[in-house]
Amino acid sequence: MKLQQYLLGACLMAAATVGFAAKGEFGDLCATGLAMGKEVPTDCSINMVVDGKTYCFSGDKPKQMFMDDQAKMTMKAEENFSKMMKK
Repeated sequence: MKLQQYLLGACLMAAATVGFAAKGEFGDLCATGLAMGKEVPTDCSINMVVDGKTYCFSGDKPKQMFMDDQAKMTMKAEENFSKMMKK
């Protein structure tokens, strides 16, 4: 019985982790890349949460660039993502 509970717990934890990773803004594209007008896919392993939204990054440097001017980068990323979605 304990083994079954352990396995169930491990499976639920793995499912929760996978579910969380799939919930990045902009379809898991790099937020900094989008702000610069580029589509850069990520696995969202480097991310940050701002106001309940998870932003994904392709590396630590793009994340730092985003953090240096969050308001401007967020606005540009949203504008560019919206344009990309209309194509």
